[in-house]
Amino acid sequence: MNVKDAGRALKREIDQVIVPAQDKQVLAEIAAAAVANSNYGTGAITKANAYEKFLDGQEALDNKLVPTDGRIAVVNTSFYKAIKQDSSFTKTGDMATKLSYKGVVGEIDGVPVIKVPSSYLPGNTEFIITHPIATINPKKLTDYKIHRDPPGINGNLVEGRVRYDTFVLEGKKDAIYAHFTSYSG
Repeated sequence: MNVKDAGRALKREIDQVIVPAQDKQVLAEIAAAAVANSNYGTGAITKANAYEKFLDGQEALDNKLVPTDGRIAVVNTSFYKAIKQDSSFTKTGDMATKLSYKGVVGEIDGVPVIKVPSSYLPGNTEFIITHPIATINPKKLTDYKIHRDPPGINGNLVEGRVRYDTFVLEGKKDAIYAHFTSYSG
């Protein structure tokens, strides 16, 4: 009855359209909260200073008493490339041994790294360090329907409605740090 095909089409739509849109929206809200809270850094990231700039973010979060356990970093591809080439990181960083053998960056200063396409982060954003306590990201697939042979279409038409949002908690907004190549706000 083509239910499996319709389910695969819905899954593909969620994976390729909905999830990236949600990710972009979450990252935009988090970056905006870092700016609104004046908890951000600026400056070009190079292979000579990538690790230092990341440690500046860690220091800012440490000074605001953000728990070290559970922090995550979302980095764009150019920062990822720079950190892999930064001799300060590759010689002394937490992942120095793995990096020298496998060429991977999985953690920086004990913080798991999530590499995303540059288009996922707001303009000029190099990286964001945050803690899950700072935000709430409700998501809900409210409903989807399969219409069989609707007017003008042979086969099934899948319609869905997805609701999602991101809220930065006022009392936890200090748990967000972002670094921009430049910012004029």
